[in-house]
Amino acid sequence: MVADEDDPIAALEARLEAVRRRAQAGIPARLAGIEDLLGRLLEGESVHDELRRAAHQLRGIAEDPALRAHAEAVEQAATERRADLGDAVRGLLRHPLGTPPEPPRATTPQASRTPPSTPALRILVVDDTESLRKMNRIALERMGGHHVDEASGLREALEAVERLAYDVVLLDAMMPDGSGMELSTELRRRHPRMRLVILSAASEAQLAPGGHDADAWWQKPLSPKLLVERIAELLEP
Repeated sequence: MVADEDDPIAALEARLEAVRRRAQAGIPARLAGIEDLLGRLLEGESVHDELRRAAHQLRGIAEDPALRAHAEAVEQAATERRADLGDAVRGLLRHPLGTPPEPPRATTPQASRTPPSTPALRILVVDDTESLRKMNRIALERMGGHHVDEASGLREALEAVERLAYDVVLLDAMMPDGSGMELSTELRRRHPRMRLVILSAASEAQLAPGGHDADAWWQKPLSPKLLVERIAELLEP
């Protein structure tokens, strides 16, 4: 299906889908590299930073939500230099690649739910993946009527919230300079009334068994329409 050039959200989603599907061809090679790193880890080498980067790159291109969740678990274990890093890597390597999911087929339009009416909000989107930041920003601006800023990591996010009072902050769970869980704790301390949401391909139980200070944990990916609806629901009394 050809995206309508007058619809920036549809056009961006189409480009992202094309990029994701092309990237699948590189996944086996990336997994082979991670397997080599596991061997070096078991031999006593300190390869935590290499494993963190490799898992982060894999998480950025994988279409399969379960594969992304495994990669995210490896990234966190490597970042924290936990003793269960080897187990996390084995879990990732045991995951079957299978066939990348096909894009959704066009269906006959049906009556869709109208997103709840929500006043314009000031929202900060924090994610180190530029394409995902922009897709979320465009959706929230064009479909939700909100005012949206972007930050690529923890430092930028902390600087942004000191400049402006945000109603909602969307936090990627894992970023190169820290985690969304850490940032949620700091933001909650500084701004108790701010609504905080962590976005992750992994479940809350997998990445944050000890809890966090966000108001909600939403599993990615979210369609633009669902993201706008979730934001509206988050602000409902």
